[in-house]
Amino acid sequence: MKRNRPLAVVGLTLVLGLALLAIANALWFQTLSLHASVSTAEVKVEWTGMSCQDNETASGFHFRGWPNPSKDVGKFTNDVGDDLTLTLSNAYPGYGVDCELELVDTGNVPVHLEQWEITVDDPSTPQNPDLVVHCTKSPCKTRPGGPELYLPIGDPIYGELVDGIGCQLHADDQMASSFRVGVRQTAHENTTYVVKLHAQFNQWNESAWNGCGDPKSTPVVPVLPLDVNGTPYDPSLLGISHQP
Repeated sequence: MKRNRPLAVVGLTLVLGLALLAIANALWFQTLSLHASVSTAEVKVEWTGMSCQDNETASGFHFRGWPNPSKDVGKFTNDVGDDLTLTLSNAYPGYGVDCELELVDTGNVPVHLEQWEITVDDPSTPQNPDLVVHCTKSPCKTRPGGPELYLPIGDPIYGELVDGIGCQLHADDQMASSFRVGVRQTAHENTTYVVKLHAQFNQWNESAWNGCGDPKSTPVVPVLPLDVNGTPYDPSLLGISHQP
């Protein structure tokens, strides 16, 4: 009996080892996974209409401070795209154009009109554009106290924008504004000036505005997009309408 005891112990050890291995191999399991799909929205505002008239003759527009020349001499052309482009030709000091503008939010995110920007370019000069005016209040004027078209000092072109700054648009909301351009006494002869109006829109939670004419702080500091280095840049002057 004593000689068989070690064998019995060895046999018992082997049986226990096999039993533990069987239990390990019999463990069932299941892994659950979550797959998330995120579709981003779009900030998109478009021009929907523009109607312009000049201040010549009795049928032209009449606003305080704007002259009404009696002859039909000046000409203008306008183009609607991402930017509104207005070209005045055969113009003279005292000539002006008024454009009624319409925009619509065609995206699916609420936006604020962050700032207007008016640029004037004289193609005969190397600088492009020659004049840049950022507007964070309404009415926006390129010359305080303007238009003063017959005053022989200051910039050759006057721009004025009425309404819209800071206002919020939801999807399919529309906005209207009035943009006026006048030729001043300092304009050069035989020159075609190109005037552009840019409107920067930001998503509602990344804006300097609470609502129409109601800034979050004073002075107003428009929120600009950042480049790859984290430096704010002006999307209008670079011809970029969306964040990179």
